[in-house]
Amino acid sequence: MDNKNHNPDHEPDGTTSTIPLTAVPGKFGSPHRDKRLDQNQADLDFDYTTPNIPYPSEEMNSVSFVQVGNDWDLTQMKALAFDTEFGKSVVLKPQVIEDPTPISDETPPQTRPRRRWLLWTALVSFAVFLLAAVSIALFLLFPRNSAFTLKVLEAPPGSKVFVDGVQSGVPQADGTIVVQGLRADEPREVAVKHEGFDDWNTTVKGEAGKELQVTAKLAAQVKLAARAKKEIEYTGPMVLVSAGAFVMGDNKHHADEGPEHQVTLSSYYIDKFEVTNQQYKRFCDETHRSYPPSPFWNPQYFSTQPQSPVVGVTWADAAAYAKWAGKRLPTEEEWEKAASWDPDTQSKRQWPWGNTAEQKRATIALPRTAVRLSAANENATGASAYGAQDMAGNAAEWVDAFYQPYRGNSQANSEFGTSNRVVRGGTSVSTFEDVRTTRRFARLPDYTDAEKANNAYLIGFRCAVSADDAKLQEYLKGQTQ
Repeated sequence: MDNKNHNPDHEPDGTTSTIPLTAVPGKFGSPHRDKRLDQNQADLDFDYTTPNIPYPSEEMNSVSFVQVGNDWDLTQMKALAFDTEFGKSVVLKPQVIEDPTPISDETPPQTRPRRRWLLWTALVSFAVFLLAAVSIALFLLFPRNSAFTLKVLEAPPGSKVFVDGVQSGVPQADGTIVVQGLRADEPREVAVKHEGFDDWNTTVKGEAGKELQVTAKLAAQVKLAARAKKEIEYTGPMVLVSAGAFVMGDNKHHADEGPEHQVTLSSYYIDKFEVTNQQYKRFCDETHRSYPPSPFWNPQYFSTQPQSPVVGVTWADAAAYAKWAGKRLPTEEEWEKAASWDPDTQSKRQWPWGNTAEQKRATIALPRTAVRLSAANENATGASAYGAQDMAGNAAEWVDAFYQPYRGNSQANSEFGTSNRVVRGGTSVSTFEDVRTTRRFARLPDYTDAEKANNAYLIGFRCAVSADDAKLQEYLKGQTQ
């Protein structure tokens, strides 16, 4: 198409005259403007294409300023504007802007972050100051050497020292026990314990930086134990369990066996054997009590096995027999110490005879088709360190305890409470795991209807008595006369 015939006001549909913002525009404008440009081409004094536009001299003289006093107010200047379309000039008076707001290219200061920074700095500084003040105060109130050392003298070898109930101290070569780092100027409860001795107790208050010596004069319970017979006959053979502390419980097996904890007991005697059918028959005959039922494997067990342990008795039956015999049921602590503790090595045994599972030492793990119970003294090699026999396997045994958690045991167990009693020792059909000296079983104090219907009886008992029991002492005195 010929460019001279192009009319921008008559562009065909679909075209556009938009100028891209990023491009430099070429020739553009309105038709009137183009027409004026054509008319002014001949007027050299009024050429829009000329960079400098001439200004009429007479018009320049009309520009004036307003004088205020001796100064000229430029804000009152009269200026000329040109109406290029009509060729006239108009005098404009600038508008005065009151209280103009200065425009600055500077970024306004960020005051809030700075305030936060200053606040955190102040807090940290205060915390450091406070910590320093507390440290100085503690240093002044509690000097570095604020503890004292306790030295326990003349305690029997192997003694243990407890300060405020916590075992403490290190034995020295000369037999003394040294406890270091005790806070000064405060009363401290001190106990010295040893197997076969009465506990020695005192209260001390040490002076900072100094050593305090005490002499532990343990009562001569060793002499009493030496005089007391290790085995007596008191409605059946009984063995002595000397006074002292032992470790009860086990942290490595069932949850109800823990936590391990120290228990101190006075001297007591415990039956060497489980109560036999013969002994229980005598009790029934004298008190007109019914004989217990025989177990399923031998309908004539009670009458034909006089030296075997009695079974089929309830917890109440066992307690009644013990009272009749001048004894009592052993506590759970007494039963476990007699079964598990070795007083010579001051250590615990997994089974009464030691830490190795040995089939020939007890009546254990029998098949149910060959159930039987051993007679007294049949398993002499399975005796505990104190001489008590059949404390693993054979008949299980009632003890004088409810099935409850040990102190410090937070296990949730629905059987805990005062409904169930504790049974110890396992039976002749139990596994070696179930006849360990720390194993516990929860049992209702009587047999269930199903057990009675099937004659499923495998629980017996043994008795205990305190070594200083008045009736026992009277009995023993009469035996020596």
